[in-house]
Amino acid sequence: MINLVWAEWLKLKANRWVALFTIAILPLGTFILLNILAGLAVVNIWQPEMVAINWQEQIILALLFANQLVSQTLFIILGAITFGGEYRWQTWKNIIPRASRVKIVLSKYFIIILAISVAIRGIALMTLIGSWEISLALNISLMSGAWNEVSTPFVQQYLWLTIALFFNYSVATLYAVIVTLITRSTVAGITLGVLIAFGDLLSQSAFDLVASLISVDAIAIIPRILPNYNVQNMMQWIISGATFENWSLGLSFMLLSMWISIGISASTILFGRQDID
Repeated sequence: MINLVWAEWLKLKANRWVALFTIAILPLGTFILLNILAGLAVVNIWQPEMVAINWQEQIILALLFANQLVSQTLFIILGAITFGGEYRWQTWKNIIPRASRVKIVLSKYFIIILAISVAIRGIALMTLIGSWEISLALNISLMSGAWNEVSTPFVQQYLWLTIALFFNYSVATLYAVIVTLITRSTVAGITLGVLIAFGDLLSQSAFDLVASLISVDAIAIIPRILPNYNVQNMMQWIISGATFENWSLGLSFMLLSMWISIGISASTILFGRQDID
């Protein structure tokens, strides 16, 4: 298993452009933006009325902003390429005789999970460094404190936010992986993966509309078990200190964990039953 994980890591390192685009673009983009602001402050083009910059607030805001379909798409691309590349280069037949299919799938997921974790932590780290640079450029103090007057401590906000983003990106990746395994196409995995993620994003509005049209309120409850609703429930708690009505953080965590377990199991079964030419 260790050899398989190491092999996947070497593949990711060899494909530097994919790694840079999917994993590094979020933290790198954050760092570049904050450095541009610091540079503008140095030359007196950007001079906001600030007496201090709150690094904890900036980290939370940066991670909240990362909760976007565009960000999900990066990991949809990574998941599709990680699995679809083997079909494209016809390398499955070289890997399968040397290891069980379950271990092969799990080793690929391990690298994807690692990539997601690095990207999320990278955003926070680059935001911290960028906030410090802005404080130097504007000659203001770098402070810490509660964000948006929410009484929840920063550590709790940060942990739940990273968990929410991890679930968000992981579920989106699973969409791409399952489609890629079914179609054996990287392009199909990316395209349909994005469409499924977009459909999940719009599911609450769509089901609300259907429920109102046919006057069956119970239909509007269906999206609550879907991934996006539960990710947004976590985000709502971070923003306001309160979750959606009758929907706890624990319940969202349980449902999202269930979806990931189902996705990994489904993809493992699909791959296990495939004939590899």
